[in-house]
Amino acid sequence: MTREQVLDYICLGYNVLENGRPIFVQEVFEYLQELDEEETGVFVLEDLLTWNQKELDMIEGQKYYDEVGEYGRKLFLRNEAIRFGKWDKYEAFLSSELPDIATSELEEAQDVAGRVKQMTKDELRAWIDRNRVNMLTSDLYVLDVGSILCGSIVPTGDLQFIIGDGLEDLIECNVSPMDVLNLTDHVVYWVDPVVKT
Repeated sequence: MTREQVLDYICLGYNVLENGRPIFVQEVFEYLQELDEEETGVFVLEDLLTWNQKELDMIEGQKYYDEVGEYGRKLFLRNEAIRFGKWDKYEAFLSSELPDIATSELEEAQDVAGRVKQMTKDELRAWIDRNRVNMLTSDLYVLDVGSILCGSIVPTGDLQFIIGDGLEDLIECNVSPMDVLNLTDHVVYWVDPVVKT
């Protein structure tokens, strides 16, 4: 998570981050008082603006582990490795947790890293239009800065069943391209340009 992302959420009208998802609550103070004292996954977005980047990074990775377990941690580490080219944490995770498939998982991620593109919002829109993409799938939460997007062309009749409540999913979110274009305004979008049919 970055300060830019926190500001994006605030500009979109959200005021609380709950288990990694931005939400809006009428009365923040009352909402916080009602929470279980053990609840650690809730943050006031304005408070996060005072945190340094290292503290913000801890929130980001932890939410995936808390909600999805080791698979969530795997996706988070894979995403970081693909985007930043630092493979040591992902390799260590695969060797420790998934030794039987570590080599193939690493090769697949490196293949994606070799083709993933950074796009502006206008470039993303043009890519969606040019390729007639009607569904985007993200590895991490779809509205997060840095989630990697894959495009698909899905038969129109199947689309509503596949997309469902994609904006409510934390990982592997299937959403309409318009949701991404309307609900985000990132400087850079990370896109795997291979369109699935």
